[in-house]
Amino acid sequence: MEFVKWVNENVPNHKKIPRGDRSSQTIKLREQDNNVDMCINVTEVPESAAVIRPCKTGQWRVLQEGNNKNWDALCDYLIVWESSGKLFAVFIELKSTSPHAKGKFQLVWSTPMLHYLWLVFNVDNCLVSPDAPTLVSKYVEIGDKKSPRIPKSTVRPKQSLFFRIAPCKGAQVRYSTKKCFSFHDLLTD
Repeated sequence: MEFVKWVNENVPNHKKIPRGDRSSQTIKLREQDNNVDMCINVTEVPESAAVIRPCKTGQWRVLQEGNNKNWDALCDYLIVWESSGKLFAVFIELKSTSPHAKGKFQLVWSTPMLHYLWLVFNVDNCLVSPDAPTLVSKYVEIGDKKSPRIPKSTVRPKQSLFFRIAPCKGAQVRYSTKKCFSFHDLLTD
């Protein structure tokens, strides 16, 4: 499969992480706005992985809004990597506090963007009936701090990077406030 290579070559640079935020196998994921100024380090990212910013893709206004649905609100980062015939995708949303009411939706609503890229890749390569690869998707919301609505537990669970794992629209969203991960940490359950 050459999908990730194609993504790296065809997604414009301004929709990927800046070159200065990627050195060898470490990437810096940044969020800076009125509510938050944070930087997350992800280590051991394969150099062949594509790291794009779905939130920078522009408007996808084809669906009607309503009932707090903002379908074109996409996640901050998408890391895509291929190995052993599988396609790995890690969707990452950075928020001032976690869990955030809208963060989980931004994560799961970003899945169609990956499918769109896959379909365009197949059209670009004249693949009429493409075999979809096995897709391993992970959804991670990282907060600068934990939401005060999360009760403090008297019993400490086993050491984990994620303080909560909760379902959202058929996906399992992982929540954390850690500032450093390995790529493997993001892929494991």
